[in-house]
Amino acid sequence: MTTRVQPRDKTVTANGLKLHYLDWGAVGRPVMVLLHGLRGHAHSWDDFSAAVCQEYHVLALDQRGRGESDWARDGDYATPAYVADLAGFCQALKLDPFILVGHSMGGRNSMAFTARYPEKVQKLIVVDVGPTLTPRAASASARKSWQCPRSSTPSRPWCSTWAGRTNMPRTESFAGACSTPQRSYPTAKSAGAMT
Repeated sequence: MTTRVQPRDKTVTANGLKLHYLDWGAVGRPVMVLLHGLRGHAHSWDDFSAAVCQEYHVLALDQRGRGESDWARDGDYATPAYVADLAGFCQALKLDPFILVGHSMGGRNSMAFTARYPEKVQKLIVVDVGPTLTPRAASASARKSWQCPRSSTPSRPWCSTWAGRTNMPRTESFAGACSTPQRSYPTAKSAGAMT
């Protein structure tokens, strides 16, 4: 009988908040930070974390106001606040470039974090969210907070491809290593009738 690996509950103070996270061990392995979706929490990643924790040092974060992390005292749950929290989390744990995985809202926060701190992210994996922005979100002020540096390095060619684009089709995503946009699986509607 196989015993399932159990994470360690930990907290860190970042951006003035106590942030809870699950540490799945494997110290010395590549670090993978997991961000859950809007109605999720760090335990949303338990099955995935258990499957990859032998090869990666997995850190599943409860984002502000979710799971066991503090609620925002000022009620700020905008993307820049989540990005600042993640920056503080990385600073507190002294994380070198790491793999960042985000689901839904966590995917949006992951893209914003990567745009703001490209040197921190070795690989970006986005699950169940596209980089499409509404016209309102594409305003000059919103674009400024999402923009990647125009001088992308050879290790980050996706950055200049994605920067400033607000009309990317929903079938595009940044999967896997994120070195180039990848096509996702077609939906039943786009693929035609399946038999």
